[in-house]
Amino acid sequence: MSTPYGINISMDQNTVDSLLGAGFSLYAFKAVQGPSNGAPLVWFQTNQFALNTAITWTEQYQAYSSSTQVQSGATIVASSTYPVNLGDMFTINGPSGTGAITTDGNSPIGVEIYNNTNKAFSAGIAQLNSSGQSNPMCAFSLFGQMDDIIVPIEQVMLMFATNPVNTGAVIMTSFSQGIMVDLTNINSRTVSYGLNSGWSTGGQPGMAIYPPKTAMQPLLVQSNASSVKLSMMLASK
Repeated sequence: MSTPYGINISMDQNTVDSLLGAGFSLYAFKAVQGPSNGAPLVWFQTNQFALNTAITWTEQYQAYSSSTQVQSGATIVASSTYPVNLGDMFTINGPSGTGAITTDGNSPIGVEIYNNTNKAFSAGIAQLNSSGQSNPMCAFSLFGQMDDIIVPIEQVMLMFATNPVNTGAVIMTSFSQGIMVDLTNINSRTVSYGLNSGWSTGGQPGMAIYPPKTAMQPLLVQSNASSVKLSMMLASK
């Protein structure tokens, strides 16, 4: 059975009414470990929030390919998607990005994607989110005859904004204050948000707050070294 994870967001009445009245949406981004050419994507966005809002997800993944180029501002549209488990390999064989899933990947905690064509694609993994949809959470440029290993990490960044940004959009710089929540060794956490005070961790460890215009890529597409460093930092917060 897939492990359920969740973040509970508490807000007061004035905050909720003011955010909704001003057209704000809640945006979520999911972290991965992978090559440095990757980009974080809007995992999901919603304007359905209230005094207590639950963001939930499970360890259900898909591997995908796309013809959309990975660049800031682009919206990655998955053209071919396949259910995968950790340890699987997605081999792209067709000129349109189609392929096959096998169980012989080179990482038991990640998904390997191999481009067995002479054409460049974008590729990555998607994960089921609280809206019941499986949306891409990262994108990597994958040249012909190359492969990437992508490891999902149970770290989520949340932020509110009025920016009209679609799910799957490449976001390299945060557009408002964000909170990074680490659920590596815990299944759920509770945070709060105030209209003028912003995000609050309540003094709990495993979370960090970042200002607007923070570089998103180092936080959400982590190398092995940066992942360890960030986990240690979040644990100390």
